[in-house]
Amino acid sequence: MRDIRERFWAKVSGPDERGCRNWTASLLTNGGGAFFVDGKTLPAGRVAYELEVGPIPAGMRVTRRCRNKLCVNPRHLVVTDHGWLGPIHHAHSTKREERRLT
Repeated sequence: MRDIRERFWAKVSGPDERGCRNWTASLLTNGGGAFFVDGKTLPAGRVAYELEVGPIPAGMRVTRRCRNKLCVNPRHLVVTDHGWLGPIHHAHSTKREERRLT
C-alpha cells in the first residue's frame, strides 16, 4: 500500500495563479476535500496540515487564508479556534465592502 503522504498529494493539483493547491478527489458535504484514512473520512485541509506542519491541538480547526475550500496548500492553512473570525475574514469583508462602494 502506498504511503499516506504519497496517496494524499496524488489527489492535489499544482499551484494555480493564487498559489492554491486544489483537492481533486472526493468532497465533503460542505464542499471541502475528503480524504479516507483507516476507514475514516477526514477533511483534506486537516490532513494536509498534519502531514506537512504537525498536529492540530484539540478543539482547533483548519482555516484557509485564501478562503478556497478546495485549497490544501500548507502555506495557506492556519489553525484557529471555532469562534475565531480574525483578520483573515475581516480583510475579506473589508475588500468586499470596498468593491460594493465603487
